Amino acid sequence: VTHFAGLMPEVLFLDEAHNKMREELIEKRIKHKTQRYYDTEHTANLEEDITRIKKTMRKRAEEEILKRVNAIRFYLQDPGREKYISHEKIFQTYIKAN
Repeated sequence: VTHFAGLMPEVLFLDEAHNKMREELIEKRIKHKTQRYYDTEHTANLEEDITRIKKTMRKRAEEEILKRVNAIRFYLQDPGREKYISHEKIFQTYIKAN
């Protein structure tokens, strides 16, 4: 990994489905590095699978971040909002279903 964005899939937890994708990504990365290190037979499409998983996870993370930022915006714009509530409560109340 050469920069922080490359670590996002490993450090971000959204839900169980996202966690399973993270575990699959780590498994594939280890397999890929092991094959390269030992110069063994390469699994077909392993690099493409890693790239696909990373793109999918990044898209989900970006969507979730946007939902949360918008929820905070809706909260701040609500004149009748409850003043001192947790982020979790803001997200539960103000995230709009797509």
